[in-house]
Amino acid sequence: MELLWLCLVVGREHKQRKLTLIIGVVLFSAAFQGALGLWQYFRGYGPVVFLVPGTNYYRSYGTFQQPNPFGGYVGLIWPFCLGVVLHRIWRLKTNGQSSIVNRQFLISLVWITLALIATGLALSGVFTSGSRGAVLSAGVALVVMGLATLRKPVLWLGLGLAGFITLAAITFNQVPAALTNTISGLVDDYGAIDVRGVYLTPVNFSNVERLAHWQVAFAMMRDHPWLGVGFGNYGAYYEQYRLLYWVNALGHAHNYYLNIFAETGVIGLGTYLLMWVIIFAVTLAAIRHISTSDLSTSSLQSVFLNSQFSILNSKFLYIGLLGTWAHLTVHQLFDNLYVANSFLLIGVLLGVLINRGSRRSILAR
Repeated sequence: MELLWLCLVVGREHKQRKLTLIIGVVLFSAAFQGALGLWQYFRGYGPVVFLVPGTNYYRSYGTFQQPNPFGGYVGLIWPFCLGVVLHRIWRLKTNGQSSIVNRQFLISLVWITLALIATGLALSGVFTSGSRGAVLSAGVALVVMGLATLRKPVLWLGLGLAGFITLAAITFNQVPAALTNTISGLVDDYGAIDVRGVYLTPVNFSNVERLAHWQVAFAMMRDHPWLGVGFGNYGAYYEQYRLLYWVNALGHAHNYYLNIFAETGVIGLGTYLLMWVIIFAVTLAAIRHISTSDLSTSSLQSVFLNSQFSILNSKFLYIGLLGTWAHLTVHQLFDNLYVANSFLLIGVLLGVLINRGSRRSILAR
C-alpha cells in the first residue's frame, strides 16, 4: 500500500518544481549511500564478518546494515541517475550555442555534475558491497540501457550474442584460470539440487546457503502449488521444511520468484510476472513515444516554466528506468530487494514512469 501510494502521489504531480525536487532527492539518496559505502570500504569500518578476505577493506553496507540489500539499493538507483545525466546532456545539445553562459545553461551544468557524481558514487557502491548479484545485474542493466538507445535493438542484440559466442569459442582455452575456477565453482554450487550432502567451505558457504533456502521454497511449492503457504508466510513455515544445518529462515528464499511462488502459488507468481511485463511494456512504449523532436525546445527555460512540458518528458529518463527494472529483474534471482524500505524507491520511480506532466498519462495514449 505504501508503494502504491507513493506511485500515485508522484504520478499525479504536475508542478515542475516539485518534480525537480523529487528527482533531486533521488540523486541525493544515491550520492549519500554511495559515499557512505566508500567510507566504510576504505576506512575499514564494519563487522569482522564483512572483512574482504586477504585485505584490510570491508564490504560496504550503507545504512542498510547488510551488504546485499545495500548493493541492491544502489543497483536500483544508479541507472536512473545516469538517465538524468544523459537527459541534461541532450538538453544542452538540442539547445545549441544560444544558451551558453546564461543562467539556465549554468543550472544544467550543475545538474549534470551532481547527477554524474551521484551515478558514480552509487555505481561504486555496487562493487564495494561485494554483492555478486548486484554486479551481475548492473552489467545486465547497462546492456539493456545501451540496447534501448539503438533503433534496432533486436538486431544488435543478435549480432552481439553471435560475436560473444564466436569470441568465446576462439579464446576458450585462453580464459584466465581464476575466471574458469569461479565459473566452475558457481556451476557446481548452484547446479546441486539437494544440498544436504554438500561439503561446506568458507568459499561455497553463501552459495550453498542460498540453495538450501531455494530447496525449502521448492518443497513448499510442491505441497502448495496453487495458492502457496500464504503471502509473507515463508518464515512461518520454514521450520516445517528446513534442512538440518540451516536453522535460520533469514526472512525470504534468496530468490524472489521462488519466494512468491512458495507463498502465493502459481496464481501469485503469474500475477507478479504479468505486472512486470506490463511495466516493461509501458516503459518501452514511453521510450518509443518520445522522439528527439519532443526534446527540441528553443530554450532551457521551458523546462522550468512551461506547464505543458514536463521535466520527466525525456526518453533518457525512461531508459534509466528501464535499467532499474532490468537490475531488479535479474537481482531478484539471487535475493529479495523488497527489504529495508527499498520498495519506497521503487514506488517513487513507478510514479515517475506514469507521470507525463499533463493530465494524459502514457497509459492513456
